[in-house]
Amino acid sequence: MKPEDQPPRPRRSDYLWIMAGLLVWGIYLAVGAIRVGGSHAMWRGAIVFACTLAFLGLWWVAMFVRQRQAEANDAGEREA
Repeated sequence: MKPEDQPPRPRRSDYLWIMAGLLVWGIYLAVGAIRVGGSHAMWRGAIVFACTLAFLGLWWVAMFVRQRQAEANDAGEREA
């Protein structure tokens, strides 16, 4: 596919805003899990927040790997 045929790629700042929103949402859910009370309330909040961080971490790693592969492909196309 030619570069002019490809749809525009989202800017990195778009992803960062989405990730920040998901982090705030995870904090909100974790605080809500703690406020419900009961036994192990802190554990529930910690688990919810840990799941949010794990998701964001995996997403960040996937974006990093994709960026490295795109850079390698771009370098290979320039050499050819």
